[in-house]
Amino acid sequence: MRKTWHQKYLVRRKPELVVAEKSFGDIPAGAQVVISTPAEVDRAVRLVPAGHELTMKQLRNYIARKHHVQYTCPITTGIFLRIASECAVEDLAHGKTICQVMPFWRIVTPRSTIGKKLACGQDFITQMRANEGLPV
Repeated sequence: MRKTWHQKYLVRRKPELVVAEKSFGDIPAGAQVVISTPAEVDRAVRLVPAGHELTMKQLRNYIARKHHVQYTCPITTGIFLRIASECAVEDLAHGKTICQVMPFWRIVTPRSTIGKKLACGQDFITQMRANEGLPV
């Protein structure tokens, strides 16, 4: 049986610091890297005020600084953003209000890899970004 998005959200409970064995992306070999959690990504995105947006790079930099390292894993950050975003979509479907869920549309664009996959669809993201005056 497949796990729900909320079950996936709860799997990783604590961020983990690792040393990159080899270079990948913008991370050089030997660098300390934080592997975050869906909950930490959720909390970070909730800090973005309405009408403002955050890039993935800014999100990664924020999480890295919080853990006193220079890098956050780009792969797991993307995965955790998707998990937290899908949880928000599920919560909306179950009656929570826009104000109660993580405002993923402030970082996820309709044409992004994540935006194309979310259960809410690209039109929802476009509408939410337009409501806040963000570019679509």
